[in-house]
Amino acid sequence: LGELTGRARDMDVYLEELDGYISILPDDLKDGLGPICEHFRKVRDTEYKKLRRFMRSDDFTKLVDGWDRVTGTYSETGMKGFIRTDKAAERALEKAFHVADTLTSSISGETTDPQMHSMRIAFKKLRYTVEFFTQVIGASKTADVLSSLRALQDCLGRYNDFSVQCWNMTGIMVKQTDAKVASVCGYILSYLSMKKDEERHNAEALISDFRKKRKHVKKALGIK
Repeated sequence: LGELTGRARDMDVYLEELDGYISILPDDLKDGLGPICEHFRKVRDTEYKKLRRFMRSDDFTKLVDGWDRVTGTYSETGMKGFIRTDKAAERALEKAFHVADTLTSSISGETTDPQMHSMRIAFKKLRYTVEFFTQVIGASKTADVLSSLRALQDCLGRYNDFSVQCWNMTGIMVKQTDAKVASVCGYILSYLSMKKDEERHNAEALISDFRKKRKHVKKALGIK
């Protein structure tokens, strides 16, 4: 479901932001933006059709029924049902922290966009795990950690959006036979690349700061 909604969501973001790009274009290129917007509208409509088709399918019905069974019943699975909440929190937090810590341990200027994306997912999972167990850990202990994780997730999210937009805009540009539309793609791509570089710098600074505070974070979360 996430895969199906992700592409449609990307197209909505592009269309919302493309209108704002007209201000960076020279007057003689402004009318070249129309075909690009139309391209994204067609892709978006296709993705929404796929999503609607899936939501009418047996697979979607099974997915919903499965979640209804999970949320509508109470059960304990063997001895796992008797694990103390604080111990469960410690295990989950240690696992989520370890993944984020490992992925960011060697970040450099050579770190690729897919690797940055993996870091974003890791920080997102760590943040949601911390939020889930906040009542167990204590809100006063998690406040600073969550603030850092939200900033990281937001920054890495923007970076990922710019990365995907650059990739899509490049794809459109290389296939263009209309010189004006290709020039518009080039202008927008230059702008997106600049914004992407800014977010990369911000992300590296936030990750560096997070790693400097590793001991504080682990102590606040009660993990080893």
